[in-house]
Amino acid sequence: MFGPLQAASGGGNDAFVVKLSPAGSAFVYSTYLGGSGIDYGESIALDSGGRAYVTGYTSSIDFPTVSADQPANGGSYDVFVAKLNAMGSALVESGYLGGSGSDSGFGIALDSSGQAYVDGQTL
Repeated sequence: MFGPLQAASGGGNDAFVVKLSPAGSAFVYSTYLGGSGIDYGESIALDSGGRAYVTGYTSSIDFPTVSADQPANGGSYDVFVAKLNAMGSALVESGYLGGSGSDSGFGIALDSSGQAYVDGQTL
């Protein structure tokens, strides 16, 4: 098992990602994903390289971001989208999506070329 991306809770509620062995009898990796606020993981998708794409929503102003188009929370809750490497030990990309209202990500999917699509709601 590799070291986790985030070994401890950031505070409040955190999302988490767990990868199980093919037999389901052991963790390949397990990590928290969140900042000091409330973070909810809602959906996950995998690409052909085993990288996990996760979405949900967060009130954290310090959610971990990497190469983000939107590196700061814009409202009470924003959607987060995070791409973890195949070992679950690092973020490849991660950022916020949202405006000044409350935004939530509920689903994520990848097309055959690796483009990610997120759905949710905005208030």
